[in-house]
Amino acid sequence: MRPHLAWHGARLSFVAAFLIALLRVKTINFSELATGFSGQAQTDSHYKRLQRFFRHYEMDYAEIATAVVTLMAIPERAGTLNRPHRMAVW
Repeated sequence: MRPHLAWHGARLSFVAAFLIALLRVKTINFSELATGFSGQAQTDSHYKRLQRFFRHYEMDYAEIATAVVTLMAIPERAGTLNRPHRMAVW
């Protein structure tokens, strides 16, 4: 993820662990997500870490979208309908 997101290493590590937890528990409920993190920390610690991240970090959604498109190898001219009346093209 480092080549795609210009974030601090700890933040990248958290996002990677977060994505793995999402795949494990298949929910966005923080209480359940906290159980999907690996490591020595208690579930409550993972829960608090999730809360802190989403409370204090303002995400650049354009940067995240660009990273997702790059990682998924979506062709540059591909588009998607995000509203019935307009087309977004990358």
